[in-house]
Amino acid sequence: MNETIVIGKRFHGRNEFTILEQEETNYKMTLYICLQKTIFFGIGGVFFVVGLMMACLWPVIYNNVLRTQLAISEKSKTFEMWSETPIPMYIDIYLFNWTNHERTLKYKEKPILQQVGPYVFSEHRSKVDIKWEDDATMFYHNRHRWNFHPELSNGNLTDNVTNLNVVLMTIGKMCSKLSLIEKTIVNAILKIEDSIVIKKSVDELLFTGFDDNVLKIMNTLSKRFPKLFPASPDKFGWFYKRNMSTTADGLFQMHTGVDNLSELGNVVTWNGHSKLNFYKGHCQEIKGSLGELWAPPSEDHITLFATDICSAINMQYSSEVRMHNLTGKSFVGGEDVFDNGTRHASSACYCMNANTCPRSGVRDVSGCRDGAPVFISFPHFYLADPYYSSAVDGLAPNADNHSFAITLEKFSGVPLMVNARLQINILMEPVADMNVFKNLPQIYMPMMWFHQHAEMTPELAANLTPLAELGAMGLWALMALTAVGLSLIIIGLVLNIRRHKREDALNTIDPAPWQT
Repeated sequence: MNETIVIGKRFHGRNEFTILEQEETNYKMTLYICLQKTIFFGIGGVFFVVGLMMACLWPVIYNNVLRTQLAISEKSKTFEMWSETPIPMYIDIYLFNWTNHERTLKYKEKPILQQVGPYVFSEHRSKVDIKWEDDATMFYHNRHRWNFHPELSNGNLTDNVTNLNVVLMTIGKMCSKLSLIEKTIVNAILKIEDSIVIKKSVDELLFTGFDDNVLKIMNTLSKRFPKLFPASPDKFGWFYKRNMSTTADGLFQMHTGVDNLSELGNVVTWNGHSKLNFYKGHCQEIKGSLGELWAPPSEDHITLFATDICSAINMQYSSEVRMHNLTGKSFVGGEDVFDNGTRHASSACYCMNANTCPRSGVRDVSGCRDGAPVFISFPHFYLADPYYSSAVDGLAPNADNHSFAITLEKFSGVPLMVNARLQINILMEPVADMNVFKNLPQIYMPMMWFHQHAEMTPELAANLTPLAELGAMGLWALMALTAVGLSLIIIGLVLNIRRHKREDALNTIDPAPWQT
């Protein structure tokens, strides 16, 4: 009996020790489980929720960052760079020399054109007469300064070029609206000057301008027929009196982007008008960027308002490019740019006269060129109806040399590269009952084309890189935070499930003798 009592005490002591040890183990296990849940579910949940919410809101957050950096205000860095062109800009000018004009006019031989140039000019733009408005817009004038660079050019400004007499062609177009008696009067006046073709130096054709008897005739006709013939300047030149002029481009009203970054750089009015008066429908809208400031390119197209053609150009997304460690979205002008409704019905409103609408590939801008028969196209009639290029010899349209393209930084919309190319054409056509014009062939004659180009410098690209990288890196960082949070939650769930399975397995084992 005494032996039984001793054995009972031994078992009883062992039970007390085991229970205490088990309680300590359970306490440590409880602390471990709480810590595990805090790390995997608490921290993981916070990471996941915060990361997901911030990732969803990141476009709004980044847009506000961009707005503070890019919007125009009197003290912003963007304003300083915009008001004075910060990057080198050049304009390469090519002219067409009509080599067989005598045989064309006498025997109707197809015109043979010889392209001459380029004549390269550096271009600097300054904004003057700036006036700030309370509605997040501003008014200003553009001042251009062009300087000739003979070392970059293929030719000199003293080179002579032969082509159509633009002023005389303008008179011919306006005479088509006159009565027979009025045409008889003009015929008598035009006997003084009946040369369809002129030969002038490049400098005279571009900036210096030249005096001509036809200009005097134009002024004489303007006095007699003021509604048909506008008063002409003292000289004619494609850029005559535009160098250093503050008014040649007109008065612009532009969005500053302060209240809405998507409107940054967009034109509001031009010369006080929000619509053009020589096109119809949506084609008369003055809209789009003025070319120097752009909103971040979120769409698959962009719109440029070009004063040279008094209308807008729609450009479609082409591809992504890498430049100076920045990613750009390239936009190019397609066949719809100068369509007149034959390929794209929405472009029919650019046709100023439905009865004589030209084929696709040129745009009639005579309405903003004092009635001169000026038609704009891509160089060498690139993407135009073959009718135009086949009417003359000497053209070879191709995308590499004649396309119109703009590359914008993917997140900020800052221009990385600009290759703007346009061609000026003059419509030569017969005019009934007019001696000078009655035997002319109908041809859209290329006069000149220009390539305006600029490229972001490595120094400016380095300044832009942090802002551009913030867009992608910020989003990726928030997505990574979300992924880490989700991973912690999944790991916590897996560990929790395994622990419960292990506990269930232990509970199924038979208890020890001293636990019964």
